[in-house]
Amino acid sequence: MSGPAVRLDGVARAFGAVVAVRSLDLEVATGSCVGLVGHNGSGKSTLLQMIAGRLRPSDGRVEVDGHDLATRGGREHARRFIAVGGATGALYPDLTVAEHLELVAVAHGVDGIDVRVDTLLDRVGLDARRNAVPSQLSTGMRQKLDLALAFVRPSQLLILDEPDRGLDPAARRRVWEDVEAYRAAGRTVLVATHQPIGLDDLLDEVLLLEYGEVVARGELAVVSDTPAGERLGLTTSGPDER
Repeated sequence: MSGPAVRLDGVARAFGAVVAVRSLDLEVATGSCVGLVGHNGSGKSTLLQMIAGRLRPSDGRVEVDGHDLATRGGREHARRFIAVGGATGALYPDLTVAEHLELVAVAHGVDGIDVRVDTLLDRVGLDARRNAVPSQLSTGMRQKLDLALAFVRPSQLLILDEPDRGLDPAARRRVWEDVEAYRAAGRTVLVATHQPIGLDDLLDEVLLLEYGEVVARGELAVVSDTPAGERLGLTTSGPDER
């Protein structure tokens, strides 16, 4: 039996006097999908950035696939192991949509790059904009490109920060379908979302965060009925809204 995909031991992060994440212990089982839910400023994005190795904790230990991210070897392993999407990261102003995907695919040794890129562009609805540069894209299109960049490369842990932000209903549905397919292949997903309702079948566990602390955790239907779930405006799930 494999160990956890992610283990946090007393992880905390402060920005000056502001504490974004408070001494957090957490294990994320390999092959699971875990949702982080909380208002803006609850620590979701900071936590994901630390797990991705893009931000060092002020205290504590982060392990990904058994590798300590405080070590050079651990960080190198994380770069191969983890794909990050949904954060609308920096894009190259002079590269087209297709060239962005090709660059990431080449960097990660993807076979059949042309077919892979064409398939993803069609899947996310950007085929007609394949020759556009970032300044020519709407906010929603940039979000689609950012997600495609996460899916174009091989990975075993997918970290998504508000992946459906700014997307139309059809694109939102496709995102969650792609996440389901990724998890069904035995890989692990960590996703931050403001609105988990309708994702009961996808999310194995939900963590509710407030002021950098996990205040409730468990299945979506269970945490929705806690005081923290009420404060966040969650309700028990009805019909699937995806």
